[in-house]
Amino acid sequence: MIFVVDMNREGSLTHHEFIEPILAIAGDRTVHHTRLSQEGVDGADALILSGTPLKDRGYLADKGLLGFLRETDVPILGICAGMQALCAAYGGETIECTEIGMICVHTAVENPLFEGDFKAYALHTLSSDIPVGFEELARSENCIQAIGNMKKGVYGTLFHPEVRNIDIIRRFADSV
Repeated sequence: MIFVVDMNREGSLTHHEFIEPILAIAGDRTVHHTRLSQEGVDGADALILSGTPLKDRGYLADKGLLGFLRETDVPILGICAGMQALCAAYGGETIECTEIGMICVHTAVENPLFEGDFKAYALHTLSSDIPVGFEELARSENCIQAIGNMKKGVYGTLFHPEVRNIDIIRRFADSV
């Protein structure tokens, strides 16, 4: 069972844009990031952390979320805001890097989610540096686009695979 973690501000009207596409590809249940705990994900085989609108950054201040992400053994795929939260949880810093629209992504390290160069949809004003224990898996001309800790099964994409690269989400789901 794969849980989709809603990273949006509670009460936000963005469920249709950021959560439903992920659920349609590989999710079984949704849980809001403010209610995420080990007890709340018992039975989950993996977590997919959603993206958010550009100005929604409340997840970066959620200390409970950040601690949980660092301590859980459940495989995780963080998308955009989800990647930023993963990086913050592991001690990385967010940095300004704006990309909106189609970008070219260049794979830097062989990984189980994607390969080669490909086009992806980006919608962000922040990126992250690479936290200890992770490596850069891909980048665009301007930003790190994917990170991973392959031993833990924890990945992040700054771009939105639910928009154009759904096979990335399927590969993650098939790996758990």
